[in-house]
Amino acid sequence: RRQVGAGDAELCAREAAGDQHHRHAEARTRGRAEQVGVGERVAEQSLRDRAGKPEAAAREQRAEAARRADPGDQRPFVVAEVAQTHDGSLGSALAFIDVAKECGADAIKFQTHIAAEESTRAEPWRVRFSKQDVTRFDYWKRMEFTREQWGELKAHADAVGIEFMSSPFSIMACEWLRALGMPAWKVASGEVHNRQLMDWIAATGDPVILSSGLSLTDETRALVHRLRAQGVPL
Repeated sequence: RRQVGAGDAELCAREAAGDQHHRHAEARTRGRAEQVGVGERVAEQSLRDRAGKPEAAAREQRAEAARRADPGDQRPFVVAEVAQTHDGSLGSALAFIDVAKECGADAIKFQTHIAAEESTRAEPWRVRFSKQDVTRFDYWKRMEFTREQWGELKAHADAVGIEFMSSPFSIMACEWLRALGMPAWKVASGEVHNRQLMDWIAATGDPVILSSGLSLTDETRALVHRLRAQGVPL
């Protein structure tokens, strides 16, 4: 063995560094090539997915129909709550239906307000809460849709394959929604004490979903007992 001098050691170190740099460069090149390959495969798969989307959607609807027909299936029924967040825009309400379906919700739910049926400009206890609306009546008026527009929302929900629901706040709203057809009534927590409204809904015999946020426990129990006595599915 010969003794390595300082100059030879420095030369060896440089050669080793050069080899390491070369190996790193090759690794980066292979990595970029692999990334390109993955990107191309993802793009090709995306094209295939889009091409097969109608068939996939049909399979999904058939599977959903089978699931609903199975009484042993205990999967939660997911409702996408829109309420009034459409801010009076029919276009926004229609878009919410599309998004709810894309997110996998079973149903989408709105609120059906008819200003003249549930409010007046003479309500002294209403406080102004909006810079845009002078009175609460003006707010309800800006939020409401016509009967024909509610029909358009229901038709769009049917077209994309999601259940349509809306909470009524007047008897007229009940009549409109009953004509459209819903899988169940969703009663808002502020309306469970509205005896006239609850009796009208109970008379339909359709399933009811109750909100209990504005009720005492005993009040909720009493209402549940009364509805069940009338044969209403809850």
